[in-house]
Amino acid sequence: MTQSMANRTTKFYSEFLSNDVYIHGAESLENSSINKLFICLDSELAEYLSKVIGNLKACCVISFSDDFEDSFKLTADTLKSHSAFLAIELQPYLQSLTKTPLTSILVGQQFNAILAAYTATSYENTFQAVLSLSGSYYWKPQTEKKWEWFTQWLAGETHCPLNMYLLSSIHETLQPPRTVPTARMANQHLYNVLQAKRCNAMLHEFSATKLSQDFFDELQNGCQWLIDRLDNTS
Repeated sequence: MTQSMANRTTKFYSEFLSNDVYIHGAESLENSSINKLFICLDSELAEYLSKVIGNLKACCVISFSDDFEDSFKLTADTLKSHSAFLAIELQPYLQSLTKTPLTSILVGQQFNAILAAYTATSYENTFQAVLSLSGSYYWKPQTEKKWEWFTQWLAGETHCPLNMYLLSSIHETLQPPRTVPTARMANQHLYNVLQAKRCNAMLHEFSATKLSQDFFDELQNGCQWLIDRLDNTS
């Protein structure tokens, strides 16, 4: 893996992804006392998160260029390759920038939320929490017949995300008939599985519209909930 710094952007080559990855915010770790790291898999969500992270102690946001998001087309194979990149390449590199032990929280919305949850489950000793916004957990690979692939996969696993906060909009209707489960329904199903597995999880359904103050308050509350759980288990 090679890296270079330019215009507050870190570039390095990923063996797992076979291309360059551009990261924003990594330089803030150097010579800092930051110990909570929000690794945001969605650039739009990173902008939202940056507006509330200043109110949280010893935290920072790491995000990626649009190229990273464009390279992630959700399949069973890309889940494996991108989760390996995050756990085996990215996290050790970020930790090398600071002497302070990092607690890393993966953040994603819609399809990227599935990547965040999958990675935190597959590498539970590397990532301690997940913040999910409107996760598209109804998704299934084209080769599968049943929807909600991730929830079914998680139910059969021995592990689960150590801490997970699900933010889901109430504007996703639950009214049948519909062939594909709504995002709201799929989030509820996932939360039920997390509870059954005795995972430390919270589902919060919100009505606020994006970019409203209420929305930013909801996002900050989710971050704070995870931080409180992490502090209590450290």
